[in-house]
Amino acid sequence: MSGGHCAPRILEPDMSQNQQGQQALKVGRDPRMLPEYEALRAEINKLSHASRPEVDWLKIHRLASLIFEKHGVDLQTAIYFTLARSRLQGLSGFTEGCEFLANLIVTQWESFWPPVHQERARIEMLDWFIARISDVIRQYQISHEDKRLIYRCERALQLISEKLHNAGLSRIPRVENLVHFIEGYTHLFDETEIVIVSDEPGLKEELQIPPMVFFKSDMESDHGASAGAATPHLPQGSILVGREKGQIKPTVLKIEQHRKQRPAWFWFGCGLLSCALPVMGWLGWQHQQQEKTVAAQRLVQPAAELPRALSYDDIRQARIVLGEQTLQSMESELVARYQSQLARLEQASPLYWYRYGEGLRNSLQMLYPDPLAVKALDKQWQTQLVGQQGDTISVPTYLDARAGVDALLDQLLDLERQRKTVTISYLKSQLYEVQKSLMQNIPFSLRLGELEARKASQEPITAAELKSLENDLKALNIRLYQLQQGAAGS
Repeated sequence: MSGGHCAPRILEPDMSQNQQGQQALKVGRDPRMLPEYEALRAEINKLSHASRPEVDWLKIHRLASLIFEKHGVDLQTAIYFTLARSRLQGLSGFTEGCEFLANLIVTQWESFWPPVHQERARIEMLDWFIARISDVIRQYQISHEDKRLIYRCERALQLISEKLHNAGLSRIPRVENLVHFIEGYTHLFDETEIVIVSDEPGLKEELQIPPMVFFKSDMESDHGASAGAATPHLPQGSILVGREKGQIKPTVLKIEQHRKQRPAWFWFGCGLLSCALPVMGWLGWQHQQQEKTVAAQRLVQPAAELPRALSYDDIRQARIVLGEQTLQSMESELVARYQSQLARLEQASPLYWYRYGEGLRNSLQMLYPDPLAVKALDKQWQTQLVGQQGDTISVPTYLDARAGVDALLDQLLDLERQRKTVTISYLKSQLYEVQKSLMQNIPFSLRLGELEARKASQEPITAAELKSLENDLKALNIRLYQLQQGAAGS
C-alpha cells in the first residue's frame, strides 16, 4: 500500500494494562454527522447502485483512518475499514482486520457505537459485513505459505464468535460461516496438532484476549531515533501484532506433525458416505424442484382455460384412441363424475364467475402490489363491470306508466263525483302517454316470454335479439353482485 494512504495509529497501548494482557483503545461515538463519514457512506453506497460504479477502496481506507484519528473507533466505520483493507491487501489485510474487529468487539463491547441497547443495529451491521466479506475471501488464492495468516484469522474469528454467543443477543450473526470457511483451509496444511510454545507461563491464558494491533503511520516519525531503532522498518500502513509497542512479539504457534493411522472401518464409512451423499443430494434437489413445480402450477392454475363440454371432435378422437371396450369400462366412472359436476352446477350461484374474476384480481394484488400492469388489470376489471352493468339510472318507465294510469283513474273518479264528463280525445291522449312509457322499456321477463312464444310457434328468432337479452341479464347479475359486495362490506 502506498505511503499516501497509510492508516494513523488508532490503538494506544497502556503499559500497565499490557502486562495483564489487556488493550487500551480509543472508542468513538456516533460518526454520522462527520463530513468524512458522509463521504465514506457515499463511496460504500456504490456497492448497491444499479449501474455498479467502481468503488475507491483507497478512499474508504483513508476516510475511515481519519475518523479513527479524529473521532475514535466505532463498529460501522471499523467494518468499512476492514472491508477496504481486505480488498487492498488480500489475505493479510483480512487477517489484520479480523484481529482489529476482535479487539474492538471482545474488549469494548459495552462502549463502542452503536450502543449496547441498539442490538438490532449491531446485528445488521455484522450481517452486512459477513455477506460482503464472504465474496472477497472466496477470491483469495491460498497457499501453504499463508498458513500463519490462516491460523491468526481463525483465532480472531473464533474470539468474535464466542463473544457474540455470550453477549445475550436475540439473534447471533453468522460468524460461524466465516470460521468454517477458514477452518477448511487449515485441513489442507496436513497438520494435526498445534502446540503453543512460550517461556512465559501465562501466555496460554492470554490467548483468550485479542492481540495488540498498531497502525504505523507518518505520525511516528517525530517520536525520536530511539523509538525508530527499537521498531523494525515496515511498509506504511502495516499492522504490528505484539503486546508491547516497539517490540515485535507475535503469538508463536509451532506446528508439529502428528499422524495417526486410520482404522479400516473409517475408510469403509467414508466410502459409503461418499456414495450416499450424491444420492441424498439428488433426492433433495428433486424434491425441491417438485415443490417449486407444484407451487408454480398453483399460481398458474386459476388462469387456465375455462371448463367446457366435450366437442364432437373430442368424442371422435377418444373413440379412436381408447376404443369402444375401454370406453365401456369407463362408463360408470364417467357417469358418476359428470353427475357430480351437474350437481355442483345446480348449486352454483349465477354470480360465480364474477366472484372468480374478483378472486383473480385480489390474488394478483397480493402477489404483486406495486407493478403498473397489475394496477392496469384492476382498472380494466372495474371498467368491464361498469360497462356491462348498463344504464342503471334510466327513466323508471314502469313507475311512470303506473303513475299515469293512477292519475287518470283518480281524475275520472273526481269528474264522476262532480257529475262531469270528459271527451274521448282527452282519454286517448292520456292513454297514449301511458302506452309510450310502457313501450320505452319492456320488462326482461316479458321480452323473454315473447321470444319463448315465438319459438313455440316456430317463428324465427334473430341472434341480435338473443344477444340483447344476454347483455341485459349480465347487467342485472352485475348489479346484484355489487349489491351483495356492498352488503358484505357493511
